[in-house]
Amino acid sequence: MSKIFTIVLLIFTISTNIYYPIYRRLLDEDDKRIWSIALYTSNLRLFNYIIHTFHFLAPFVINLISAIVLITKRSRQKSNVHASQTFIETFKKIKENSHLLTAPVVVVILGIPRLIIVFLSKCIHISMSQFLWFAYIVPCFALFSCVSLSLMKDFEKSTRTHCNVTNFLPSISASISEYEPQRFIWRLCFALDSIPRYIIAYLRLNHLLNRHHIEYPEHFALVQIASSTFHFLELTFLLLLTYVSSREIKWIHEYSFISFMICSLAHMLLTVSTDYLWPRIMHIPLNEQEKSVRSKRLTWFTLNIVSISISFYFYYRHVTFCEPYIYSMFCLFEYIIVITNIAYHSVIMNEWDRQGVQIQFLIK
Repeated sequence: MSKIFTIVLLIFTISTNIYYPIYRRLLDEDDKRIWSIALYTSNLRLFNYIIHTFHFLAPFVINLISAIVLITKRSRQKSNVHASQTFIETFKKIKENSHLLTAPVVVVILGIPRLIIVFLSKCIHISMSQFLWFAYIVPCFALFSCVSLSLMKDFEKSTRTHCNVTNFLPSISASISEYEPQRFIWRLCFALDSIPRYIIAYLRLNHLLNRHHIEYPEHFALVQIASSTFHFLELTFLLLLTYVSSREIKWIHEYSFISFMICSLAHMLLTVSTDYLWPRIMHIPLNEQEKSVRSKRLTWFTLNIVSISISFYFYYRHVTFCEPYIYSMFCLFEYIIVITNIAYHSVIMNEWDRQGVQIQFLIK
């Protein structure tokens, strides 16, 4: 039942927010400002208010009721005489299970800024450099926090494998989906990070399509659209494997992970290939910034490929021979895969010389 509910909830959330990218436009004003403009009709504006209010209240109510029901059931299981339980005893039970109330509180805190923005009709200014730093620092923080907490408070459980050999590192999957508060931190960070990453991907596509020093611009545009499509799919599958854990719906989590890896590598390969192989107009050579950017991309892409290959080797050895510490080596290179992926995408901070540029959000 929970699996069906998860799928229905995912479809409902996507379908009720599908209008957002359709009616929103991103306009680049000569490298001075980037405008994010939403043009809604009166009926659509009303729907926007209602659906955002619903998305704010519904998760809070569902999480709160679920927490109360769980606390009540646990209290009744531990108490033989339900009627004689005093208010102080009930309060103690709630305090013991206070971690269950973390989710609804976090949902409210995260939802309030978005709800305020929805009901405002004025411009919101965001520095481009700060926007980019936020987008790439958040996943690094999520990875470091979840792995560190798993090592400190769930070491034995998170490093345990099917053959019970000694290990010293947990896998990312175990760190982000099986224990609390790691699961909450990971999902919280990617809830904050997903929209900025989609916006950056869209802005980069616009930036590439406006290049004037490239030979065969029509074919170049098709290649960049294909590359950006892989990038959008990469971000989407990352969200899917984040919110559907292996212990909830295993096949969705596994296919999402495989699809994420394929799309990530395809996007990197297309980008690096066009950086080095696509012909330019003869009288416009590469400047130092472009040389530095493509060199960094190639470096991070190479490290990512090497890390994936080594991780496969250690995983094969673990599954075949089940040796001590081998699974931990696989986990170590799994971390490196994630870090090199983030580092590869963060090269865009060197590619865009836009320290004074602002992103401005406007709803009309």
